[in-house]
Amino acid sequence: MKFSSAFALAGVVGSVAASPISFQAREDGFTYTDKQLTEAKFFAQYAAASYCEVNNNSTGTLVECTEDVCDLPEANKAITVAEWTATEKTGMMGFVAIDPVAEVIVLSFRGSHSVRNWIANFGFGYTKYKAAPTCSKCKVHSGFYKAYQESEPFYLPALQAAVANYPTYRLTLTGHSLGGGVATVAAGVLRSTGYSADLYTYGSPRAGNAGFANFVSAQPGITARVTHINEPVPKLPPAFLSFRHTTPEYWLSNGDATTVNYTASDVKVCNGIATKDCNFGTGASLNSDAHGFYFESITACAPKDGTPFKRDDLQASGYTDEQLEEMIAADLAYAKTLGA
Repeated sequence: MKFSSAFALAGVVGSVAASPISFQAREDGFTYTDKQLTEAKFFAQYAAASYCEVNNNSTGTLVECTEDVCDLPEANKAITVAEWTATEKTGMMGFVAIDPVAEVIVLSFRGSHSVRNWIANFGFGYTKYKAAPTCSKCKVHSGFYKAYQESEPFYLPALQAAVANYPTYRLTLTGHSLGGGVATVAAGVLRSTGYSADLYTYGSPRAGNAGFANFVSAQPGITARVTHINEPVPKLPPAFLSFRHTTPEYWLSNGDATTVNYTASDVKVCNGIATKDCNFGTGASLNSDAHGFYFESITACAPKDGTPFKRDDLQASGYTDEQLEEMIAADLAYAKTLGA
């Protein structure tokens, strides 16, 4: 679905404003701890490592990053047991790694370095969450689901073997940007099939409807969705199209676009699948640089021919800044109509 003007957006907002799901305000009673911050920083390095080509095409080697963005996995001598590169239709990449020091098994999904064009190619359509049949009300973004389907044959056998061989290790899924959306879809499936799994995402888009967001958020295991000041990607796909986020949200609330040093007190917590504060409450401007910084330059290893959100001048299919700003502005207006 594309929109060419604010008038089209206004029509859509008007047609769905009666939705029974309301937006929640931030709850200040929930504090963020130093332990949570340490873990968020740690798994951000695994998300960053997925952008490094060497971790997508050399199964059985140590995790490494040419841009010094995964010092901890490197120091721990984490080794990959599965890597995959550029699936046919979605271009998804990633790896499964075993970290013998932290005693974790990590499934990391790489984000796209052309989010805007990826959105244009797949639109904002839904599909049934067939891989988790216990959630009859779940629907997920069709592109994220396709990326999950294409990736699963590459990672699942190695993941199953790793869990069997290291039964005391924690299983954690992670991803930045679109990788976070796909990690969320995959986490819901693994948990529903009996795996104990944590989920850490950074700058993730909304991955599914309210049924899906509630389903994943209620599953056992840590579900940590981190956002950064006013970056745009977590504001898409639009909530007025019934997309919702997992909860809670941990918002890196201050600094500028490239700030990477945060204390626990800088992280604000928003609870609920449709929060109107935290990242969503920062307005419709597209601060694309903030999307690339989560405790470090998380996309430092990404291809230099594109950036995670800026428009790719070689592809005319992507949304313009104006169109995306209209979508986000319409969402803000939608939140106000719900009176929460």
